Amino acid sequence: MDLFDLTTFLYRPLDFPLVLTPVAFIFGAIVGSLLNVCILRIPVEKSIFWPGSHCGSCLKPVRWFDNVPILSYWRLGGRCRHCGAEFAVRYFWIGVGTAVLFAVVLYWDLTLPDRVRASLPPGAEMTPVHKPGLLLLWLFHVTLLSFLIVASFIDLDHHEIPLRVTIPGTIIGLLFAPWVGYPWPLTGTLPDQPVFGGMNLPEFVALQPAAHFWPYWAPPPAFTPYGSVWMGIVTAVVGALVGTGLVRAIRGIFSWAFGKEAMGLGDADLLMMIGAFLGWQVVFLSFGWGVVLLGGYALIFGFIFRVGRELPFGPALALGAVLTVWAPVPVALLAQRYLFDGMLLVVLGVLAGVLALIMAFLIRMLRLVRQA
Repeated sequence: MDLFDLTTFLYRPLDFPLVLTPVAFIFGAIVGSLLNVCILRIPVEKSIFWPGSHCGSCLKPVRWFDNVPILSYWRLGGRCRHCGAEFAVRYFWIGVGTAVLFAVVLYWDLTLPDRVRASLPPGAEMTPVHKPGLLLLWLFHVTLLSFLIVASFIDLDHHEIPLRVTIPGTIIGLLFAPWVGYPWPLTGTLPDQPVFGGMNLPEFVALQPAAHFWPYWAPPPAFTPYGSVWMGIVTAVVGALVGTGLVRAIRGIFSWAFGKEAMGLGDADLLMMIGAFLGWQVVFLSFGWGVVLLGGYALIFGFIFRVGRELPFGPALALGAVLTVWAPVPVALLAQRYLFDGMLLVVLGVLAGVLALIMAFLIRMLRLVRQA
């Protein structure tokens, strides 16, 4: 709808995504304030609800009119009203960033049918999408983003990702699963035709990789048809198992090679949560993005600028998941071409496993030679 009409807005507010973005921004700012509390208290095993907000220096409670997200920090200059102690500016930026993400993702999700409809080939049809379903999709996405923000900043501060973040996140991802079977909330029909070198994947599914996570396999077995409850459940369960299994396998191999812990189990738990929300394909792509991002950081800041701060893997994995979900369509389509080719996956899996074992063996031999 091009023009704003108040009467129509009162009856059908979801038809005006741009008008609703300020509401999402305010809601995101409130959630961002809660995320700051989680980041500060969860690592030290304190309740996120009690006691209320207070100054860390003078311990006096923050009054309600000084606890308005974003605005209070700006109005008080980032300092305590009572003792003048300075609050970390990061609290402000986490609140602003969360608010912006909530608003942008709301607009993106509510306008999804328009983008899908514009990309369909001639003769294709798409059944009407119920706007409350798109609102649920937005809630799904911002819930995942909230858990990723908390996990990333805790990992940056403490080099660990607590189970108090990843276990509830995984459970919530599994609870969402029955309602979001691929390609929910989008449905459509196209003439059956093989794509991707003969793989029997309907082109409609291939065209829309960013609507939601991909099916756990394509074409799926008869008991998990596209868009079904079981498609969502199986996708989430397989994603969670692959997420935790991938990092644990790599950790076991290279811990043996180095003679010490090679990766934290928190990374495995984070990928388990990502897999529960987004499926097993995103686990592999997030891991790949994470390696590239972490390697780029080490090269630029460690080698070129000589910055000594070590960056944990968790934030790179979280950013990798975001880049995967909202990747440009051509990138996602290219990934689909290979992630649904069963024989290619087997070959690549075997080669990756053999390469990892060879590297681990060489590292272990070099370590033992140096010790001798």
